[in-house]
Amino acid sequence: GGGGDMGEMDATLASRLRMQWWRDAVAEMYKDEGDDGNDKPFEPSSAGFLSQTYSASRKHNPIVRELTRASEEVNLTRRFLDRMIDAREHDLDVSQYDTMRDLVHYGEATSSSQIYLALECCNVREGNADGVASRIGASVGIITALRSLVYRANFGEIAIPAEIITKHDVPAQFLLNPPDRFNGSELSPQEEVANEALKAAVREMTHLAGAYLSEARKMQGGVPKEGRSALLPAVGALSYLTKLNSVGYDLFHEDLIAQDGLSSRLGRLGNTFSLTRAWLTGVF
Repeated sequence: GGGGDMGEMDATLASRLRMQWWRDAVAEMYKDEGDDGNDKPFEPSSAGFLSQTYSASRKHNPIVRELTRASEEVNLTRRFLDRMIDAREHDLDVSQYDTMRDLVHYGEATSSSQIYLALECCNVREGNADGVASRIGASVGIITALRSLVYRANFGEIAIPAEIITKHDVPAQFLLNPPDRFNGSELSPQEEVANEALKAAVREMTHLAGAYLSEARKMQGGVPKEGRSALLPAVGALSYLTKLNSVGYDLFHEDLIAQDGLSSRLGRLGNTFSLTRAWLTGVF
């Protein structure tokens, strides 16, 4: 109804204001710099009064303060920060990506950019490390889409690209209004067919994410040891892929959705162990 539409408009506006807040924060960080031709001089946003109002909050924001400190110490590349903001803002208008290439591009623009910046914080700037970061980010982007499917369906969004949905003949309604399988009721024959189609779609996406991580694993030995900690996002990605495989690629499986069950707690414990091992050994 109208109230729902207004609520969505308010949420979108708030998200766009948040993106502009970050744009202005990054611009202020680099207002005195123009080191690589990609950095732009600081220009207040078109909503100048908002920029002035939020200026103090940016200066006191702990994340902005740490980013500023890191940038001063290691000269963080601004285009990675701008790229993340651009991708996130574009994503506000996307209810479903058309292709896997689009989804992978989003993962590279967001997750890979974060890892590039983390590598720079470790004083690592070289091609092989960037190649590993690119592949991890692409995988994380795919996995994030899978993990968000149930949540995004509540807003009428489909996290699986249209080409995958079409290829495996997954009914959109099955994703947007999935059956409640936790009340003891059985799936209807039609729902069983749709469920198997969805599993096939998830399996294809999972295999692609796994292929990216496999390539990153093969290349990680060439990353300088001081930069290995920047690659830790791969650990969580591998953990989720393992769990998804164990439940037969069923995104609605209770072990994936429940947060307080024994399986979920054991999974978090195992992930903590894997993170610790990767941190100590430098290998994920």
